[in-house]
Amino acid sequence: SVVVNATSFVPDNLDYIDVPDYRYVLRSVFKYRSLSDLVPYLEWLRFPSTMILSSRGCNLDCAICGGSASAYQLLCNRTRPAFRSPEKMIQDIRTIRSFTGAPIFMVHDPRMGGTPRARHFFELLRQERLNNEFVFELFYPASAAFFETVQQSVPAWSLQVTLETPDEQLRRLNGKFACSNEAVEETIGGALSHGCRKLDLFFMVGVPGQTAASAMEIIDYCEHLIRRFNADPRLHFFVAPLGPFLDPGSRAFEDPSLGYTHLHSTLEEHRQALLQPSWRDVLSYESDAMNRDEIVATSYALAEQLNQLKFRNGLIDEPAFNLVTGHLKVARDAIAVMGRSSQADEVREASALASLQKELAAANTGSMNDQDEMRWQPSGGIRVSTTLLRGLAWGLMHELVQTARRVTGRYDRAVYTATPAG
Repeated sequence: SVVVNATSFVPDNLDYIDVPDYRYVLRSVFKYRSLSDLVPYLEWLRFPSTMILSSRGCNLDCAICGGSASAYQLLCNRTRPAFRSPEKMIQDIRTIRSFTGAPIFMVHDPRMGGTPRARHFFELLRQERLNNEFVFELFYPASAAFFETVQQSVPAWSLQVTLETPDEQLRRLNGKFACSNEAVEETIGGALSHGCRKLDLFFMVGVPGQTAASAMEIIDYCEHLIRRFNADPRLHFFVAPLGPFLDPGSRAFEDPSLGYTHLHSTLEEHRQALLQPSWRDVLSYESDAMNRDEIVATSYALAEQLNQLKFRNGLIDEPAFNLVTGHLKVARDAIAVMGRSSQADEVREASALASLQKELAAANTGSMNDQDEMRWQPSGGIRVSTTLLRGLAWGLMHELVQTARRVTGRYDRAVYTATPAG
């Protein structure tokens, strides 16, 4: 076997490897004799989505992100992102469309590698004439010219924007969308006017400096956006706590001046926390602005009010509203019971704990938001094509050869040396 030192092997691009390698997944169906074991989430065969990876590393240094510039430098000795070339990403896209018309999610803001690289990628994408919907991330405001380029490149597209907080000062402290709310709203308006099919806007409880009161301002800002954009049904609002852990390597984890107290420090403490039945006890931090109980209470209060706001304005239907309302009640009741049973002088009964875990399992399927609201456009699932059949045949042949080699005691012991692309 070959051991690679993570601090010395720092390739300057990702073209030397296929990641994610969909061809490997295809041949693994034969290797492991199972398709269900290879899908990324439970309902993937019914609601598939795929992804392409634009880079490893990031130009931004968001305080709470374990994939930030400083985190990569600290943990991986990476001083700048390694990008995947537009040509290699197009190859990934061709593989994806050979077996599904599912949405394709592009990890990282496509502009992160610079404007020329983004323009080249979108031009290649336009030439592919895809049927798949594309989902992009934005890390900072975008212009009408950018959205026009996107609109001309793909038949359908959506956006995911993690704003985290409407408080401009807290956003500057964190590092993402360090701009005015007006610039954010101009970006939203530009996306909607250029054909964005769905725009997911994510907010968070627990960002640096955020109090319970400032977190609750998320509701007022969402209501403002609903009014400004005339309750456009393409706008979707989500809220969640920062959790379960504060990312090791992030500025928030490493720099005490950002106001976080570590409740779990070692790997074993984090592992033990994951065994706790209550997500309140899983949380690995408190901030100087909110303790764990306040984070939990604020998260549920926000989820409840956001659910009501969306229902009042016709952004979700009554079944979705009732589902989230019911799950929130179950989750709150379970948290309250487990909070009482976590006292040192009280012994938890196994049967009661098992019952609570079942309740939480049901509530966790949609306690903060309705799952259907987070899904992208249906795509017809997996489809059979000549390209897919060729890929499966290649995978079968490859696995038969590898099996024969293993049976005869022949193993590949070559040491791979990456050759950076030009």
